[in-house]
Amino acid sequence: MLRSLLAATVVCVSAVPGFAAQILYATAAVPNRVEGFCVGENGGLDLRPVIQQDTVDNPRRLLIPNKPDGSPGDVLYVAGRYKVESFLIKTNGGLESIGTSQHINGANPLDIAVDRLRTHIYVPNRSSSRIEAYPLNPTTGGILGGSMTSCARLRPDVSLQDLKVGFAQGGEVLYVTAATSQFVTGKKGRVDVFQLTDGELPDLWDDSEDPEGAVRCGNPDATTTTTSTSSTSTSLTTLTTTVTTTSTTTTMDTRYTQPLSERKKLRGPGPFVLNDPFLYLYDVRARRIIEFELTDGLFTDDQQPRVTASNAVGRFLDLTGVESTLLGAADNLGRIRAFTLKPDDDGLPTKVPKVPRRDTNKIFDSTPIRIRTATSDSGQVVLYVPGGESNRVHVYRMVQAKKGLLPEQKGFSATERRKATFPNDAVIAQIAGTCP
Repeated sequence: MLRSLLAATVVCVSAVPGFAAQILYATAAVPNRVEGFCVGENGGLDLRPVIQQDTVDNPRRLLIPNKPDGSPGDVLYVAGRYKVESFLIKTNGGLESIGTSQHINGANPLDIAVDRLRTHIYVPNRSSSRIEAYPLNPTTGGILGGSMTSCARLRPDVSLQDLKVGFAQGGEVLYVTAATSQFVTGKKGRVDVFQLTDGELPDLWDDSEDPEGAVRCGNPDATTTTTSTSSTSTSLTTLTTTVTTTSTTTTMDTRYTQPLSERKKLRGPGPFVLNDPFLYLYDVRARRIIEFELTDGLFTDDQQPRVTASNAVGRFLDLTGVESTLLGAADNLGRIRAFTLKPDDDGLPTKVPKVPRRDTNKIFDSTPIRIRTATSDSGQVVLYVPGGESNRVHVYRMVQAKKGLLPEQKGFSATERRKATFPNDAVIAQIAGTCP
């Protein structure tokens, strides 16, 4: 059965007893902090932040997963260039650090994910071409320091993109997109589905549990060094000159983690939306939204045909969904493009249209990267757009139109211009108290 996209992307305070207010957290990537803005009853934002929290270097991704019981989350995860930090969200929206990952050299993650029971956080290490799992405190949800406990290693000729936790064959899985590099020819991009077992990825880091998996997880280079020595003498003297030469050969470990399911031979799969049984995927190289129908959460084979696809629609850095509408962040256009799904043969809105139904007005110097939807206290569905270069967060009402739920062309609220902050992601939290 088709589920509403709304269920996975929109939160509603009025439906959750005990919650009194909302606060929006936005990254301030340049000064390395997170800023919190009070949210009004209609979903609009205050001009200035009420909270400024220092965090990891170059924060670029935020996540507030639900608690294990399904209630609204109380932990904010912030992914930066080399680390991920966790914060307890206080009743007034204040943030208290409750754990930071180790330094992950070269990680540069574009996304993070947490399993349903909040036992592990998954971080793409783009320099090592692997997804790494780090344990969480089972009580607080805070990140525990130390090494990863498991990983999934992908081929090095693709670049890790987005992650999402879902369900397949009755168990929890992690969906991962990996795009072909612009320097690599051919269709080597892929969507992999990895089985999660008690929150762990297939390859265990602990070699006492799985030696072969530890090798793949560690991604070592097997290096062999050989030394040869030769001596030479001249006929005019008894002097002997000794010359030592050293040669090094490196053998790469070419073993990878076998996914539970995969779709290969894509160009540049990036952000995607899961809407059982469909997966809507934006290809950053083809610049199209491609629709796949999954069977029990999995691809039917590694070259499964698509259901439908849009025309080339420009460059998106994010794709999200609300009800039967897909929203793409067109950073090169400074606007959001909305696609209302068309009816299939059964009359259900599932099929991707060829072109967008509506574009928001272009915002000069805006470069939207990650976008979010939420429901205000008054029941208004709103769209939040961190503006990147415009150094502010913009807010749009989502309104019912003939073709479906669409954003108004012009925003109705925005923060003040936050000089040299470059907000590139935002999330909404529900708090029990009042916003400062």
